[in-house]
Amino acid sequence: MVAWGTVMTLMGIVQSYHGLLIARIFLGVTEAGLFPGVAYYITMWYCAKKVNSDKLCFQCCKYRWCFSGLLAFAIAKMDGVGGLEGWRWM
Repeated sequence: MVAWGTVMTLMGIVQSYHGLLIARIFLGVTEAGLFPGVAYYITMWYCAKKVNSDKLCFQCCKYRWCFSGLLAFAIAKMDGVGGLEGWRWM
């Protein structure tokens, strides 16, 4: 979690698109253990009858990312606003 927060914070100082792609690779590395970690954490704290419904709820929450592409497209069109390139607004 600390590594993910550090990478997200440092993504704000990236100056080029190439640097952003490299930062996204590091972000992917830090996020790789999220889903297995959450699944393990759910099994450690909830009773056996409730585990499946909680995992299903977490799985369904992942689908909110379906709309993140539309939001990213709209934000990328902000090219020139505030003197920044569109990709830097993300």
